Formats: sequence, C-alpha cells, structure tokens
Amino acid sequence: EIPSEYTNSVKQKFGATMQNYQEDDVFNQDIDPEGQGQLSIGVTVRHAKFGFGTVLNFEGDGDSARIQIKFKQAGTKWLISSYANLEYV
Repeated sequence: EIPSEYTNSVKQKFGATMQNYQEDDVFNQDIDPEGQGQLSIGVTVRHAKFGFGTVLNFEGDGDSARIQIKFKQAGTKWLISSYANLEYV
C-alpha cells in the first residue's frame, strides 16, 4: 500500500482522478437508447478481443480520445478511440 501523502502529491501534480462506481452495478445499468452510438459514460461497447464492456470514463474527444472500459472478462482497460474499433451496442 502506498502512503496517501505520496499519492495525493501525484494526484495534484498530474491531475489523476479515479471514478467511483459499484463494480456489480456497472453491467446492470439501463442504457438510454438515444445515447447509443455515442461515446458517453455507461454505454455498452463490444471490442473484438476483449468482448463486451461498459464505458467508465474518457478523456479528450474524436480519434485521439482515451476511453476507460470495464470489460466483463478482461477487466478494466484504457483504449485509444482510433485504434479500439469499438462497436456501440
């Protein structure tokens, strides 16, 4: 375990944040059909290698956006939008 005084200084210096969510609830969310096909938190996606997952967070926009996804089988991953080839389901 890293002492909090060290992690707090890193967070302040680099702006690192962490999304709080209930792991069991991530895959049980109702998704608004009007929001499908667009990058937003809570949207379900499919990746060719990692399978189905839920968007937890993202930074930036367009092809250079970084997307944090909690995959059912592969765990949490950060992917670059232009390389991820995600299918919004």
